[in-house]
Formats: sequence, C-alpha cells, structure tokens
Amino acid sequence: MRYTVILITLFCCSLSLYPQKNFEEELVSYLSDVANFSFDELSKKDFGGSSNENLPKKYINEEVTRDLDFGVKESIYQVRLPYIENDEFTLFIAKFHLLLQDSTNIGIIVDPIYEEEKYAFFDEGKITEYMLKHDSLYQTRTTKDDLIKDLIAYEPYGYMCGMAPVMNMGTQKDGLSFDDFKNIATFREWLRSYNPEIQTYGLDAIHHVYKKPNFLIGEEEKRIAEHDKTLTKHIAKRNSTLYICEGCVIGIYRKVF
Repeated sequence: MRYTVILITLFCCSLSLYPQKNFEEELVSYLSDVANFSFDELSKKDFGGSSNENLPKKYINEEVTRDLDFGVKESIYQVRLPYIENDEFTLFIAKFHLLLQDSTNIGIIVDPIYEEEKYAFFDEGKITEYMLKHDSLYQTRTTKDDLIKDLIAYEPYGYMCGMAPVMNMGTQKDGLSFDDFKNIATFREWLRSYNPEIQTYGLDAIHHVYKKPNFLIGEEEKRIAEHDKTLTKHIAKRNSTLYICEGCVIGIYRKVF
C-alpha cells in the first residue's frame, strides 16, 4: 500500500508553498527498493541538488533499534534532508521507521513531522507473515493501516511526566482509571497494539484491573482474561526498549522490565 507524502518546506525561515514533486518522486523511487535501503546510502544520496556545498548537511540520527515480536526489529531514525527545488532551499524532516527481520529490511514507514500524511513500503510476503503471526498470538484482525498507525504513534511511557506530574503512578491514562472494569476493552486494545509503549500501558492496566475481585462474568470472559495474562507475560519477557519520560525529561530510551 502506498501513502502520499506531504512535505515540509522552509525557505529563509519561512514556509514555501511551491509543490515539491521532483523531490517526492526521487524519494519515493529510492525508498521503494525496500530490500536495498540503508541509512548509510541515504546519507550519500543526492536529492535535487542536496550535494550543493551551500546547503546544510543531511542529518540522520538513530534513536533506537528495538525488539518487536517474532524476530522483527524496529529502527527509528530522525532524518533531515536539505535540497534545492524551484531554485529554493527546502528541508524535508521526518522520522523513519525501518522494520528488519534477520538483518533484512521488510518495511519502511516515513512519518513527516507536523503532517498527517504518511507513506510506507513493504516486502509484501514478509510483512503479511509478520502480521498473521501477530493476529494469531494476540487474537486480533489487523491491517497495514493499523500497523502504520501504531508504530508511528507518539506515546512516551511514564506516569510522572511534566513539570507538575500528577501523583497517580500506574493508576490511569488518558482519563481512564485502571480501577474501572468498564475500560477493559480499551486496555485490551492497548495490550494488543504493535506499539511497545502502548502495549506496556495495556499491561499495567490489565494487571491493575484484575486485582479487583468478582468482576469476571461467564466462561468466555474468563477465557479472555487468561489470554490477557498470557500476553502480559509475553510482553514483559520480550522487554522491548521503550521511549519513556521521567518528570520534565522526555526522550529517554530504556527497558522497564
């Protein structure tokens, strides 16, 4: 599935409204060769005069490489690509999410900063296999849109974030109390996400709400509850590196289990 790119453009510290189709076409063509993509080669690629000595240098910085499921890893990079188009200096800024399995690229998701439109390329066979395994383990029915939405979601993990944190560590998120069983459907969605931070919030919520007595009704609910507990053990054992916050500090990556 191909996604449209909306590009951020800057010219002399102001927004350029010129269309950037030449750059977009070059970038999309380059990224479509998923198997041969590398950030080292991206740093050498000349997009629309990006080798011009008067332009700022490309900025490509690895934030983290972390474990997902079934041997798949996610590498997240901050990328800034300067180039010249329509005789103007322009800057493309995005986060790149590279999915790898056995050191082989199976997908690239590009999330331009400040824009809603995204685009992605996959090894169709391998990404389908990965998603089918996810759906089997988590008992879900997901799509590529779900995969993309989850992986680019900005969800720092932590309960003490900000200059004036609320002292309710581990008991609520987004206004949803972990004590209230009526929120269980949302907690289960979190637990089954592709995003490790969201999954960990789901793990916390599930652990908390299941401490409450006498809330399970019927054999089906008991079966799902046992599956929830199995998933929490799996996620804790996998122990992915998370994007976390501590007080006013946001942007630390570390394991929490």
